[in-house]
Amino acid sequence: MSLRTPSSWAAYWKQLRSVLLDPHVDEAALRESLREARSRMPVPVLWLLGKTQAGKTSIIRALTGSEAAVIGNGFQPCTRSSRIFDFPTEAPIVQFLDTRGLGERAYDPDEDVRFCESRAHLLVVVMKVADAEQQEVFDVLHAVRRRHPDWPLLIVHTALHELYPP
Repeated sequence: MSLRTPSSWAAYWKQLRSVLLDPHVDEAALRESLREARSRMPVPVLWLLGKTQAGKTSIIRALTGSEAAVIGNGFQPCTRSSRIFDFPTEAPIVQFLDTRGLGERAYDPDEDVRFCESRAHLLVVVMKVADAEQQEVFDVLHAVRRRHPDWPLLIVHTALHELYPP
């Protein structure tokens, strides 16, 4: 289209106005494009690491709304093995890797740590703010960071409410 004649300008502005004020999105093409993009990009896995009852599963349940993220009663551990939670479930853009709590009696986390390291892209270390004894967490964290110094790390402190008087 030549923009030298007035009728060409009128057609140009009419087309521009139509695109800007009444856009049409091909929903099927958009869904297909998003599906293709997702298939090329890995879904990031956030590994939640911490002691038993630190709040790892509670965080996952709050973020995903998943009823499958069963929360313990505060006295005994609930997560018995690692589990992936997709968010959103239908077309995940992120996955949360929930893990068994460090510091459980008769639990050696080495095998679970190796599994989680093979899946994760980011570490989320969950610690109760009033729990000063975090050596098990630090030991695993230092070992993982030596092997994966480029991984982002997020430290989340939980249970602040336990420090307030009743």
